[in-house]
Amino acid sequence: MPQSPSLLELQRAFADSMLGEHYPLAACVRPHGLKAEQRLQVYRNIVMITATDVLRTSYPAVLALVGEEFFSVAATRYLRTYPSQSGNLQDYGAHFADFLAVMPEALSLDYLADVARLEWARQQAYLAGESAPLDSSRAGAVVNSGLHLLLRPDVHLISSLHPVLDIWRFSQAPSPEGLSLGTGGQHILVWRDKDQVAMQAIDQPASRFIAALIEGASMDKAYAKATEDETEFDLQGLITLLLHHQLICAIEEHTT
Repeated sequence: MPQSPSLLELQRAFADSMLGEHYPLAACVRPHGLKAEQRLQVYRNIVMITATDVLRTSYPAVLALVGEEFFSVAATRYLRTYPSQSGNLQDYGAHFADFLAVMPEALSLDYLADVARLEWARQQAYLAGESAPLDSSRAGAVVNSGLHLLLRPDVHLISSLHPVLDIWRFSQAPSPEGLSLGTGGQHILVWRDKDQVAMQAIDQPASRFIAALIEGASMDKAYAKATEDETEFDLQGLITLLLHHQLICAIEEHTT
């Protein structure tokens, strides 16, 4: 009598049957009116449909830009390249932008991966945990160069060589004039505003400053990063923006 497969072997065979070209689990499946491969195909279809629907929800702008047929092909290949590693479907799709960046059929759409990065940032901003904004009584201390400014966990930054915010807006409401890609790159600040996701284009020095803050730099080091090429930087204007939208959640002493 052949030895029964272990649980791990069965799990691997099931995963390969859902994502691969063949059905290694078929040998362990009783037909019962349908061939073993046909019974497994039912599960494979459910997996593919669910994964594609999750990507549609996370990346509506990408879907609008490329169309249903292209998106379905990309979603199927993505699932086989990056199978889910989490039981939470909200985690699925984290690598979709990287996948699109090297997908042969998408290479001519060199902005597409950055649009996907913007959409993933929007999702992460929406799902981020709550954090109380900085007490207004401490707002005056924000300009102290020896401090660390901690931004809320829903704050994200996307920098692109392409006008990704304009492209995203076009995908939501296409205009008869068509999509213009000649307006240069954009740096987009993303955050959650109540139950909506807000986005605003900022200039490159401001983007460098915020990126440095997100990485844990102090105010003085973030300022040095923002002005490293001697570009004019409106620090006060950016701080006013952050305070206005309550995007700073804490101030910490600079200890390094």
